[in-house]
Amino acid sequence: MPRQLHQVGFLKGRRTDGGTTSKSLFSPLAGIAILFGVHILQNTVELDEVFSRQSVVVRWGAYYAALTLILFFGAFNQSQQFIYFQF
Repeated sequence: MPRQLHQVGFLKGRRTDGGTTSKSLFSPLAGIAILFGVHILQNTVELDEVFSRQSVVVRWGAYYAALTLILFFGAFNQSQQFIYFQF
């Protein structure tokens, strides 16, 4: 059993019993943090009004950034069976 937090395997980037590493945990945790932040913003500010008041350059920059993130983090080359085929 590790005595210190820095001795934990996945925090060092090594595989642990579950097969996760700190690098493989970053993307899901960052996504959860972004979703949580947007949720808080939606409860305090009307995001659609703020977004519509921005210039065209800012809005299209946000569209391109979202598209780039989807293309970068998307799993397009993984061969998976459609989940509802099993039913």
